[in-house]
Amino acid sequence: MIIVTILFLLSLLLSSIVPNVLKDFYPFFMIAVIVIVSTFKVSKNKLYISTFLFGIIYDLTYTDLVFFHGFLFSFILYLSFVIIKRINFLTCFLSYYLMIIIYGIIMFLFSFLAFNLSFLNVFNTMLKSLFINSFFFIVLYLAFIKIRCLFCNRKKRRTY
Repeated sequence: MIIVTILFLLSLLLSSIVPNVLKDFYPFFMIAVIVIVSTFKVSKNKLYISTFLFGIIYDLTYTDLVFFHGFLFSFILYLSFVIIKRINFLTCFLSYYLMIIIYGIIMFLFSFLAFNLSFLNVFNTMLKSLFINSFFFIVLYLAFIKIRCLFCNRKKRRTY
């Protein structure tokens, strides 16, 4: 569970640093961490609680919405549990893109209802930042494989 907390804190930190360096960048680092964390073999209740808490921290830090991203990230975690049955790179990568699309649709609906933004504004910001987010996901997935090898008990096939 410590690794999960470190990954969430790392994604929160990168969500504030990288958009300041790159213009017109929208980070999906939290979604990448949620998709990868959903493949860990830890308690689902603890994952839901930590995802909800870090969603609230994300809201308070970046968006000034209370509980919105907490529920949204918990919903994305639930969908990740439903979609990812076998752990391999292709299913994780495709589910990551599916979660980005779902997140984009929900954010568009919320933005349209609250701020009357057009779909092209949301779509262009997502499209411009897709390459860097994909690179982050690949690096995080490779680090996940290394971390899993370090903390895996091969006799019980369980990750600590």
